[in-house]
Amino acid sequence: MSQSSSVPPPTPSNFVPPSEGGGQVGSDSAMFARADHQHPRLTSATPVTLDANGEGTVTFSRTFSSPPMPAFTRVPPISGGPCVFEVYEWIPSSGSPVTGAKVRGYRLSGPQNLAAVTVLGISVAVGGQTLVSYGPANGVTVSVIALQAS
Repeated sequence: MSQSSSVPPPTPSNFVPPSEGGGQVGSDSAMFARADHQHPRLTSATPVTLDANGEGTVTFSRTFSSPPMPAFTRVPPISGGPCVFEVYEWIPSSGSPVTGAKVRGYRLSGPQNLAAVTVLGISVAVGGQTLVSYGPANGVTVSVIALQAS
């Protein structure tokens, strides 16, 4: 049985596919995605171990056209109290593309009673009875997850 068709077979596409998530199903039946194609990344996940001041610098695995949305995950082994993290400066500090961030971490060292106030760190009175004290999260490894804002 022979096939007679005037439609040429599909050819590989030379276009970059849409970024991860949010793409629509293609409608061009004359092209197909190559087996070695890659979708552009929307995220970066980079670990950093904080120094004696609880600070570290992260270089993202991709660039962002505007400051990304950060999320932080503490990396095991985990010891000591819980920690909170923040970005205190984007790299570069002005303009784009954003290639990294300077981060800071604080370790919870309370609650404590008012007689046990620490001089180092940030102190917060809670209900006038106890004191929650934060100091630098030195030596903590944190994964800085940066997401492209939509």
